[in-house]
Amino acid sequence: MYALGNAFDVVTRYVFRLPNYVSAFGVRHGLRLLLEIETRMRHNGRRKSVFHVPGYPPITLRDSVSDRSTFWQCIVTRQYRIDTMEQNHDVLRRYRAILNSGKRPLIIDAGANIGLSALFFGKILPDAKVYCIEPEQENLSILRENTARLGSAVEVFPGAVWDTDEPLNILDPEAGSSAMQVVAGAEPVGPSVPVHTIAQLLLHDPKTEPFIIKLDIEGAQEFLFRSNTGWIDRFSLIILELDDWQFPWRGTSRAFFRALSDFDFDYVIRGESIFCFRHASAAPMAPSRAEGR
Repeated sequence: MYALGNAFDVVTRYVFRLPNYVSAFGVRHGLRLLLEIETRMRHNGRRKSVFHVPGYPPITLRDSVSDRSTFWQCIVTRQYRIDTMEQNHDVLRRYRAILNSGKRPLIIDAGANIGLSALFFGKILPDAKVYCIEPEQENLSILRENTARLGSAVEVFPGAVWDTDEPLNILDPEAGSSAMQVVAGAEPVGPSVPVHTIAQLLLHDPKTEPFIIKLDIEGAQEFLFRSNTGWIDRFSLIILELDDWQFPWRGTSRAFFRALSDFDFDYVIRGESIFCFRHASAAPMAPSRAEGR
């Protein structure tokens, strides 16, 4: 009876997901990738496989629910796409203005996991520079594999983003690759984690200009936005995965909304994320090369 129920669940998942795979990759590749990626999933499998996905470099995934779910969200359903939103036109205008100024649009991907969001950003915004920040060691290894072919367009920063430069540790090393939380405190509770403030990251390469910041940081927005938030109005788009469902009554997003309320943003909620578009009239535009002469 259990085997029959499990088979029914598998078939249901295939039927439900097939249209998305076909929409993203076409009939032939969509069906192939569905059968390759949605099979042999384990709760925390570690065996790695490489998949050839149209439009992307080879993608490495573990046989885990976490990695396959990340692939579904970032590559199949394209949860970070903005071309279907009206604000997309102003975001692209800002992108071109930065390039015309002689700088490179900077995307900060905090909570980069295994690098699939970075691959997606690299596909739709090929002239951008992506900073990938990730605290979990196994994720970092696969992240580097997945982004290696993007060369200098991607830079990896082991660690976590925080509002101040203070010691951080992993809260629960056994939490799983997609649910890793960090915590500050005098008493270490797990492996130490390098700390990066947004201000420090923005100083890393003077040839870049802030453009997009994506945050999937397992509730750490509670701390990132409590102080030192002068960087907010330098980004055209802030994407945050809301975690209040995961941390009930903790108010992990309260500091985020409080900090952004001082600025003019449009808010669009899609899936698990909120997209915050800085009003074009308020965001400073990079001067063009002609204007700089």
